[in-house]
Amino acid sequence: MKRYMCQFIETIKLYNSKFLNLEYHQKRVNFTQKLFFGKSYIDLESILPNTENYKGCFKCRIIYGREIENISISRYFIRKIDSLKLISCNEIDYSYKFSNRTVFDNLKKHCRKSEEILIVKNSFVTDTTYSNIALYKNGIWYTPESYLLNGTKRQFYLNNGMLKETKITVDRIFDYEKLSLINSMLDLGEVCMDVKKIIVEL
Repeated sequence: MKRYMCQFIETIKLYNSKFLNLEYHQKRVNFTQKLFFGKSYIDLESILPNTENYKGCFKCRIIYGREIENISISRYFIRKIDSLKLISCNEIDYSYKFSNRTVFDNLKKHCRKSEEILIVKNSFVTDTTYSNIALYKNGIWYTPESYLLNGTKRQFYLNNGMLKETKITVDRIFDYEKLSLINSMLDLGEVCMDVKKIIVEL
């Protein structure tokens, strides 16, 4: 894919009329645009719509390349997940938040509706198709250093000492007590499950 033809997504949480974690989203947009287009062209604060009448939790989805291509806002509902299935994919690369998510769609083809996949790359635990993860043990939350995409919420928690980064191989995942999904819309501990609900089919 040619760099100038790339499309990216930024998903920002809008809660009671306020955009959250905007500084971290701007940093990612800046980094992505400088790499693919030579410089940053987008100032999120100046292009985001007026949201004074939005009460509750919403998802703001921005599609952009060199310039903003689309902005949409929709009510956010937490997806119910009852299990995670470990799926191995050593070739996967999702270092940037591309709008093309075909690789994830293909991996999820054999999952049930209430099931999510946890991707394993070269024996290391990475991410789900829509979130980073955190694993809890002895009062401490850990996150894999083998992530696919360094999410804005993940980085926020690391910067604030609420997460510790560590190596997590697939054979050690059951050493932990529980797992939390984290992304721009999900806070640490908001969607949790016992590690016993992780299905191994590698």
